[in-house]
Amino acid sequence: MGVAAAPPFLIEQTVQDSSTRIRYNRATKNLGSRLMKKNYFAVTYEVCEHNNIYLDMNEYNIDSTKDLDKQIRELAKVDVAPLVKVYESDTSDFKDFRLYKEYNFKEYECGCDGTQF
Repeated sequence: MGVAAAPPFLIEQTVQDSSTRIRYNRATKNLGSRLMKKNYFAVTYEVCEHNNIYLDMNEYNIDSTKDLDKQIRELAKVDVAPLVKVYESDTSDFKDFRLYKEYNFKEYECGCDGTQF
């Protein structure tokens, strides 16, 4: 009976050849990303501290293969949202999710002084 070749992510770390170490690192990184794919969605908020307004406006799915910051900036611009919260989940159905990151955009704050409503 023949012996099967070891998968690339099982190459020993003790090998001194730098090209082997690079292949090992890439293989383990790719394996980890396949096993722990994260799913993201963002919620935009309208906020006015003077009038005690804190309203969720829209919810968006986020493409995890694209630049997160760029996507969030675009969503904030579209909704004129001073606050965008990004949530992450280990599952695509988002049954269990948690806050990942909050983005604040001063350029989209209401700018009122509390005398207007």
